[in-house]
Amino acid sequence: MPKQACNGLKPSLIVCGESSADRYLSLIVESVWRKEKIPFIAVGGSCLESAGVKLLENFSSISVIGALEVLPKLTKLFSLYNRLADIIKSGKVKSVILADFPDFNLRIAKVAKKANIPVFYYISPQVWAWRKSRISWIAEIVNKLVVILPFEKQLYKKFISDNFYVDYFGHPLIDIIKVKNRADPNKPLLGIFPGSRIGEIKKQLPLFMNIADILKNSVDNLSVKIAKAPDIKAAYYGKYKNLLLSGDELFASSTAALLKSGTVTLEAAIAGVPGVICYRLSYITYKIGKMIVKGVDKMGLPNIISGETIYPEFIQNIDPQKAADSLLIYFNKLERNKAVEKIKVVRSLLGEIGVIDRTADELYKFIKDTDTIVAND
Repeated sequence: MPKQACNGLKPSLIVCGESSADRYLSLIVESVWRKEKIPFIAVGGSCLESAGVKLLENFSSISVIGALEVLPKLTKLFSLYNRLADIIKSGKVKSVILADFPDFNLRIAKVAKKANIPVFYYISPQVWAWRKSRISWIAEIVNKLVVILPFEKQLYKKFISDNFYVDYFGHPLIDIIKVKNRADPNKPLLGIFPGSRIGEIKKQLPLFMNIADILKNSVDNLSVKIAKAPDIKAAYYGKYKNLLLSGDELFASSTAALLKSGTVTLEAAIAGVPGVICYRLSYITYKIGKMIVKGVDKMGLPNIISGETIYPEFIQNIDPQKAADSLLIYFNKLERNKAVEKIKVVRSLLGEIGVIDRTADELYKFIKDTDTIVAND
């Protein structure tokens, strides 16, 4: 797609720090551009760049999960923060559009607020799981928040005002995941989904392949394939690089999936693929998480949304044999069909088709109304 035309207008600044938000926002921007070629600049990934948005920085240099894991990237994070802060303070952007990546983006929102630049925040920080006190702070520094989980809007209800509003249009994956699982019962296939960050892949993939090797002892002629993250080079998968497929290809053909925790679990649910969630963090990050996460006893998004354990979870101290045993049931046709029926409940809770366009309509209106928002502040 050709690069955007500037038209002499101030751009809006997009900041996202991981591949899911990059994917969603690229489609939202394309929908906005069907109305008007509004200029954007971004910290993002390959999806926003392919859509035609000018990247200031690719998030692959800063994206990370975990308290300990962030330390090696602090210098880059501080440098990028200062660069974006200068751009915002200088008045070079019309509005700021932030997606997820809360520890960084909420600080950017604070800078924008002080500079009287309107802030549109897409994908709420997980205040329902930890640091719920952030809700009042978010209401102070964000003008418009669009959440993507069905229960999140209610959390902000008492903070809604003339200067802060929250909307829920559904989850964008409802529009994005068009593939439906068509697993061949005569060709058992385990799909491996180890993550979208280099650090995640290095940590999860050896464990996942160990589980797969154990499962092979119980499933005749089992094939194993690995989902390649869009922004990660094949070389990072090491000796397994010949097993790579796109995520969509794998969702379409997998009998069952071994999933890291996160957005990919919802993708699996929408595609109709049963599976097991496994996730392992550094010891320090895990201990910190245990101390600060309150009121949530599940980690997988389908399980949190449905209130049921639709995808069995194995977190941190993982016994590969037990994880393999949980996967084994999905290679029994009857048990797999039961699991697929349960998964349909999750899909029904995520909204109706048209989420991307509804969100884009709201973003377009927000950008066009920017001058009014500034005046009201």
